[in-house]
Amino acid sequence: MPLLVFAGLTGFAVVALGAFGAHGLEESLSPAAKGWWETATFYGLTNAVAALAVALYGRVTTNAAGPRFTLAGVFFLVGVLLFSGSLYAMAFFSINASPPRWLGPITPLGGVSFLIGWAAIIVTAIRRGR
Repeated sequence: MPLLVFAGLTGFAVVALGAFGAHGLEESLSPAAKGWWETATFYGLTNAVAALAVALYGRVTTNAAGPRFTLAGVFFLVGVLLFSGSLYAMAFFSINASPPRWLGPITPLGGVSFLIGWAAIIVTAIRRGR
């Protein structure tokens, strides 16, 4: 149940942030910052939906794949926080100044989290097929 709630909250937040960037910050963001914002929104929403699918699968399955799929969903949500969150912060901080340099290394950690989530699905699907 918590994964389902967090997937919903993440999807809600990403849609709201995407709209805010497109309408509220439209004049304030540089072309590079707009790109960061759009990338954050795309990957955030994509992986929030993946986490939602994983959460729903975990609710309807009674086999051992459910917990492993849930772990994949957790990695998707952590990825959204790190990847999309750091890109949103970089874009937002770039409005009046250069974004803090420490944000740059956080983005790839989120990307790795996405990859781990997808890999967990692949491994679980292969093991389930045995």
